[in-house]
Amino acid sequence: MIWGYIVIAYLSLFALGISDNIRGPLFPEILQNFAVSDTQGAVFYAMSSFFGFLGSFLVRFLLKKWSRIRNMQLALLMMTVGLAGMGSVTHFSWLLFFSAIFGASMGITGVVQNILVNVGSLPQKRQQMLSGLHANYGIASFLAPLVVAGVSAWLGSWRFVFYIVATVPFALLLGTFFWKDNQISAALVNKEKLEPPHPQTRRDHLGQIFLAVALGFYVLAEIMVSSRLPLFVRRELGVSLEESSYYLTGFFVFLLAGRLLFALYHFRWPLRHMLSAFLFLSAASVALGLLSHPFFLALSGLFMAPFYPLAMVYVSNRYEKNIDSAVSYCMALQSFFTVAMHGLVGYLTDLYGIHVALWVGPMGLGVSFLLLNSFERLFKKES
Repeated sequence: MIWGYIVIAYLSLFALGISDNIRGPLFPEILQNFAVSDTQGAVFYAMSSFFGFLGSFLVRFLLKKWSRIRNMQLALLMMTVGLAGMGSVTHFSWLLFFSAIFGASMGITGVVQNILVNVGSLPQKRQQMLSGLHANYGIASFLAPLVVAGVSAWLGSWRFVFYIVATVPFALLLGTFFWKDNQISAALVNKEKLEPPHPQTRRDHLGQIFLAVALGFYVLAEIMVSSRLPLFVRRELGVSLEESSYYLTGFFVFLLAGRLLFALYHFRWPLRHMLSAFLFLSAASVALGLLSHPFFLALSGLFMAPFYPLAMVYVSNRYEKNIDSAVSYCMALQSFFTVAMHGLVGYLTDLYGIHVALWVGPMGLGVSFLLLNSFERLFKKES
């Protein structure tokens, strides 16, 4: 185990999680403050997601020039600047500019942290380590709406939320410079000498892209719920900013509970069967939330929780010798699908209302289910 990699990955995902998920509760305030429509407001999310796509795609080239830790430092610096900038601007165009910087940081961080855990953990511990990694996202996500509600009530402005949260990645950035990076790099160099990169065929690339698309449709649904749930309950139930934050908190409580369970206990069921079951249950829960009560939208977090870390284990098991490439494809395409989701949901919300627009979520989960269950048949393992 390379524990330095594990610690930095865990803390970076906490920073990313709390930074990313303050935007959902603040989204109605941003729409009101800048006087923009739902379609225009969706560009705020789409911009960060598009640059997240660019960051996660381009980091594969940065990893050839800089160490993984150096790439993480770059991402944390950009995250800090992006958050502080979003809290400072008075024009919507500048908000989009800093959202783009923030998005690029998320793309780089997402790739590097998953690689750090995959490289730093033993094969028999990988499922638990990845579940633990994404449990950190659950903890941060759980805290994010509480931070929004608390800071907004205390200081009276949504802008202070961005300022305060910006201190989280900045503190981690400072901490990485005190880390003995040379010892971690030495361990990595020794490992890579023993395990040289495996030559990739066109079929390998296609398989990685196929799995990345399946994962992208899932991520589309998870981010749709986390980013639109506060807006949905505010418009459907007429609740306040603080109350809508509590609905989102419920979603993240369930998300955290599910990931902690899989971090603490290693389930030995077939991976593909578990992934399929959680996709089905997630789609059913989101649909119930739209048809009956928003509680089921929050509950969907429990069924979504294990999917992402288990999917990363599935990708790692299949493409272990080319994990940098496989993870980069996953992160890049999930950012691309997130851009499409924000644009589509924003457009449908203006056209038909948010209740209709959120059916994009169950549809995305259904497509993910179909793709995942086609993968083994289309890309039989040959090595």
